[in-house]
Amino acid sequence: MSDAKQETGMQGTAIAPGEPDRSLVLSSTHIDIVMGNIETLTQGFKSWMTEKVDYTRDLYGRNQSKPALLDPGTFKMMNFFRVRPKHDVLVAEVIREPGEELVKYVVAAKLVHHVTGYVLAEGVGSCSTDEKKYQYRWLTQSRLRNEHGYSDDEVERLSFKELLGRSGGKFKVYRIRNPEILDLDNTILKIAAKRAEMDGALQLPGVAAVFVQEPPDPSERKNVEADYRAKPPPSQMRSPPKAPKPSEELTGQIETVMSSAGLNKVRVYPYGKRVYVEPLDIEQDEWPAYNAILTPL
Repeated sequence: MSDAKQETGMQGTAIAPGEPDRSLVLSSTHIDIVMGNIETLTQGFKSWMTEKVDYTRDLYGRNQSKPALLDPGTFKMMNFFRVRPKHDVLVAEVIREPGEELVKYVVAAKLVHHVTGYVLAEGVGSCSTDEKKYQYRWLTQSRLRNEHGYSDDEVERLSFKELLGRSGGKFKVYRIRNPEILDLDNTILKIAAKRAEMDGALQLPGVAAVFVQEPPDPSERKNVEADYRAKPPPSQMRSPPKAPKPSEELTGQIETVMSSAGLNKVRVYPYGKRVYVEPLDIEQDEWPAYNAILTPL
């Protein structure tokens, strides 16, 4: 029996031997193009792009050998490859319930070639008002009283930090939940779109070999840096001693501290003959604002 007969199906149609899809076969031309892109970007990005504007090497407080791509650099990179972003909103969430306001967007960006219309890369980005820089505002006591109707007692119960004024003196600003969250709808959408574009730009041939992704603005880099520094090496991490079951009186004092400071989660631990309350739902760099909480009860 011939090979053709052996491969005949139930309806008499011969099944041809499978051949690999040519699009899956690497060619030397394709490899040369990718390597050429990497070489061109590596050698030329210093003259095309401006450090600390289009890219940065200062990532998480350390000097990186691989530069991080920033938002202006993303725009230039799309121009180099002659692509334009086409956005699709994957998630659009708006909560208007008083005290629970939220705006959230997840956006996909397809980078489409100007000439051929082909999609060369895709990226995804998200942004929401749950991020610290949008969720909270820092205001002086006078603004809280005059613009938002806070009493002096209410202000004193807020978390605060001290800033250095132009004259060299210090002044306090207090943290409140942003009362204008819903006004940030357009800002949140645009930031999500920019993050999607940056993610897509890194998928373009050779770009990820030269750049790493970086949050799109300096304030976000600062937050990431603070999170990184707040975590010591495992060898230096020590678990706090377990506290005995607190008495009813001590429990009442702890609840008072939590309520006055607006905290949801704390760790209670003994130190000598005293008991301390450590806030767990704030960043370590904000602890100075909670000096009153870190005093013995």
